Amino acid sequence: MTAKIYSQRWTEGFQDAYAELPPDPLPGDDDSYAAGRIEGEALRIKHRQEFGEHLFGSRLMPPPLKTPT
Repeated sequence: MTAKIYSQRWTEGFQDAYAELPPDPLPGDDDSYAAGRIEGEALRIKHRQEFGEHLFGSRLMPPPLKTPT
């Protein structure tokens, strides 16, 4: 059995994950949306690591700042 990926739904998933938005609760092609989310999340993490390497000179980034409450 072959899975069909619908480009519009895949793009929506990709964009939502890259922008760190919550998953789309609307019905639609969930397989295409989920595949796009996986790719978007992977690229966002990769870009964050590359930015950290450029900024700090290593793959290790400092811990996030804690905001006073």
